[in-house]
Amino acid sequence: MTQPTILCDLSSHPPDPRTRSLYARLNERRRELDGLRPLSPDQVGDLKRLYGLDLTYNSNAIEGSTLTYAEKRVILEQGITVAGKPLREHLEVINHKEAIDFIEELAACAQRRSQSAL
Repeated sequence: MTQPTILCDLSSHPPDPRTRSLYARLNERRRELDGLRPLSPDQVGDLKRLYGLDLTYNSNAIEGSTLTYAEKRVILEQGITVAGKPLREHLEVINHKEAIDFIEELAACAQRRSQSAL
């Protein structure tokens, strides 16, 4: 097993006691999270679907989309358009999800990417 990740090494710049306590709690939570890994492929897939939909819904909503959460789920999961809604909004949902997928592919790649790839 690998060494647990420490979020912040405080040895070089000791902060005030309140901040030190916060970092200690964060590091303990991180150790708990690390103890749950690795996630099963099904768990990873469920999280990707959930967060992909949530990110897409919230991002499109900020941009003024009139599609509901359920409508965006239908678009992403079934690939159909929603009656009475502009095709532009349908394409925004699809394009946003494809952008998330692209970023995940870049992150999964072990090679260094140039700034132009982003």
